[in-house]
Amino acid sequence: MAEEVPKVSVLMATKDMPTAYVLQAVNSIAGQTLPPHELIALLPQNDQNVGLFAHYQTIMGKDTLRIVATEKDVYKAWRLGMTKATGDYIAIFDSDDFALPNHTLHLTQLAFHGLKPDIEMRDAIQQGAVVAYSQFFYADERLNVTNLAKLEPATLELLRRKCIIPCPCLVLRSAIEAVGWLDTSYGDGCMYDLWLKLIEKYGEARFKFSKCPTWLYRQRPANRSQHEAMEAAEIENRKRAIQESYRRTNEPCCDLSGFGKKALEPPKF
Repeated sequence: MAEEVPKVSVLMATKDMPTAYVLQAVNSIAGQTLPPHELIALLPQNDQNVGLFAHYQTIMGKDTLRIVATEKDVYKAWRLGMTKATGDYIAIFDSDDFALPNHTLHLTQLAFHGLKPDIEMRDAIQQGAVVAYSQFFYADERLNVTNLAKLEPATLELLRRKCIIPCPCLVLRSAIEAVGWLDTSYGDGCMYDLWLKLIEKYGEARFKFSKCPTWLYRQRPANRSQHEAMEAAEIENRKRAIQESYRRTNEPCCDLSGFGKKALEPPKF
């Protein structure tokens, strides 16, 4: 497996994001130590960033940067992107997120951590992580780090209580297909529904978590308001409905001091 790497498809829905943020997001993906197999731009008709991605496509090539026309509904766009992806793993990035240079490499190493070094790639994919995710930094609009997120290793019990897995993780594409892709009827709870389906089908051992932060979540007034809305009664009721559908009746570091001044510490699993 030493000479092989899994193919990673990155999905990015723009949602009329400010072009400056999109530029930073795309450059962070293109500048990965382990470049993704493909970047799929999910663009509604007349999105303000269509021209930007068309320009990038002339530089990166149509096989590396694929433009897929979608609806404005971002969750339906994600679902379409998942079905169009050709990689072994899928990562979903908002177009204002920022990937640190080792994001793809670190999560790929995490996905196969503990497997025999001489294992064939096809076997590694079947035995490795179904979901590999990492800690992340909160940042302001100018990408100045403000805080460290407090994620935890996923367990079935914990996931039934709250959604703790961010979208910029690696998710095995064949596993998403096996559970019926993305159920967009749940709206903004569709990814939560997906994590529950996957952990029930494949087990906790195939959900792998790293304490090493590998990306930045940009906090803007728009998405801060969105997070406040997520706490509204309608959203909470939707979460509870998802949780109830999966509840069984027989149910029994990061050091910020050197950020921006030196390379991240070696991966810590």
